Amino acid sequence: MRQEQDRYLHLSPSLDGVWYIDGRLGPEGGARLAAALAAIAGPPGREDKRSAAQRRADALVDLVSERLDSGSLPRTGGQRPHLMLIADLVTLQRQPGSRAAELDWGQTICGESARRLACDAALTAILVDEQGEPLSVGRTTRVVPAGMRRALVLRDRSCRWPGCGRPATWCDAHHLEPWLDGGATKLSNIALLCRAHHGLVHEGGWRLVRTPGGELEAVPPPPDRARGP
Repeated sequence: MRQEQDRYLHLSPSLDGVWYIDGRLGPEGGARLAAALAAIAGPPGREDKRSAAQRRADALVDLVSERLDSGSLPRTGGQRPHLMLIADLVTLQRQPGSRAAELDWGQTICGESARRLACDAALTAILVDEQGEPLSVGRTTRVVPAGMRRALVLRDRSCRWPGCGRPATWCDAHHLEPWLDGGATKLSNIALLCRAHHGLVHEGGWRLVRTPGGELEAVPPPPDRARGP
C-alpha cells in the first residue's frame, strides 16, 4: 500500500546540540505512536506549564528511555545501548568556571543537567593527565544498586511529586540530598521522580523536602529562577 511504502524518518543533530525530527508514518504506525504518546503524556498536572507539543516531545523521550533502561535492545559494540555522559568532577560539583558536560554524540549540556543524569546512573571514574590523556580507568559502579531500586519501586510505586503518580517505569531515582554533595544512597534519601519532574528539580530549581508526616513537599524556586517542566 502506497501509504506504507512512503514511510520515512529523518533524525538530524545540529551544531548547537538540538536534534530535528522529520518523518512520515503509515496509518497503523502513526496510530500506534499517537496512542503510545497519549498514554505516556497523560493529562497535564496543575503546575505543568508545558504546551501539548512539548508534552508529546517529552513522552517520546520517555518511551525511548524506558526501552533503553529495560536492557532488552540488541547489543551494539558488545554493550547494551545506553546514553553516555562525559563530565569533569568539578562540573558535577558546580564549581565556577568548570566546563560543560558532553553527551556521546558530542552535544554539550549544562552542569545541572549532568547532575540530573548522574542521579541514577552507572559511573566510571577516569583519571587523566594535564593534556586530557587517560591514566587509569576505575571500576564502574551504580549510584543506586539494582536491589535498592527494586525496594524503592516497592515503596514509592510511582512518581513522588505531589499530585503526579506517573508509574515507576517512567521514573528516575532522585537523591533528595545530592549524592555529589555527599548525600547517602539509602532509601530515606532517594525518591522516584518522573523525568519531567526530575528536570524541574535540577534545571528548574525546585526542591523536594520532607514534611513532619514523612510526605514530600515541592518548594518552588525564587521568582527569578522559576520555570515550568
